Amino acid sequence: MKKHGKIMITVVIILVVIVIITIVFMKNIKQKDKENVGEIITEERYKDIEEISTYNNPIIPEGFKKVETETASWEIEKGIPKGWNNGLVIEDEIGNQFVWVPVESIPNVIGGNIKDDYIFYRGLNCNEKELIQILKYGGFYVGRYEAGLPQEIIENTTEFSKNTNNVEGIPTSKKGQIVWNFIDWNMAKINAQKMYNKNNISSDLITYNQWDKIMYWLDNSGYDIKDSRDYGNYSNINFVFDGKYSIDYGKTYEYNNEKSKVIYNMILSAGATERNKTNNIYDLAGNVTEFQDYRRYINGDYGIEEDYRSRGGYYDSVGTGYSISSDMSISEANSRQGFRIVLYQQ
Repeated sequence: MKKHGKIMITVVIILVVIVIITIVFMKNIKQKDKENVGEIITEERYKDIEEISTYNNPIIPEGFKKVETETASWEIEKGIPKGWNNGLVIEDEIGNQFVWVPVESIPNVIGGNIKDDYIFYRGLNCNEKELIQILKYGGFYVGRYEAGLPQEIIENTTEFSKNTNNVEGIPTSKKGQIVWNFIDWNMAKINAQKMYNKNNISSDLITYNQWDKIMYWLDNSGYDIKDSRDYGNYSNINFVFDGKYSIDYGKTYEYNNEKSKVIYNMILSAGATERNKTNNIYDLAGNVTEFQDYRRYINGDYGIEEDYRSRGGYYDSVGTGYSISSDMSISEANSRQGFRIVLYQQ
């Protein structure tokens, strides 16, 4: 009986400990949720925002110029640019290019909440400055190319790795640049913001919601966003390209003109083929998966953790399971992950 009693006491103690641990864990979750709630969004918050331009008639930021392309013209027809829905291109003073993404419908976030510049509402997880950008200008400018390495890093590096690439610098958005991979999310965020920080223009990582806006736009333009093999750089696809390429997981690059990509893993320089262009934006599908300026809180192995995402698939995946619209969790800096810049007009 004594032995049986000791066993019962031990079981009770274990159960009490489990209950206490569960209560503490749930309190931590609720506290984190409470911290995330922040200010409740009302109609009053955005009612006085002045509309400066519209989705079909974008303004050109100071320091940028129009770029005429075969598929999207700035020529005015009936008061608006002819190519407003095909990917109008602008270029800064040193050749970085960006594409206008028109956004006709504004997400309704009334009743949601905002904390630390992030909006949380019905699964929408976006940056408030992104929402204000759309309300004021009717869309946003996105990098025409994946973020490229600064020329000084390229010229002084014989073999690329985390040691050479996971550093601060100013990215490019130019055709032919080696894409900036081997970088983690935090460093990509820092560098994205370094590209422009002026009174009239700033820059940042593309957000999850902005990527969704691009997917909606491409879908309406006739692209299959669930199967992007026809316009992406994936391991199981053949096509011809001009530019730099790596067949050793991004360590070294060679240049070739009109080279045929065979069915194996190959990272390409930015904009290496017209095949992989969608509404004037290059390499959204495959090549390197692109960090999103997005965060959420999940129950991880070590308690409440921040979760970051990347989208678009990558060079050693296939264009179905890892299509242009897919997303994945971000891991440590490696050859598969890069980023893309968006502009914010002030």
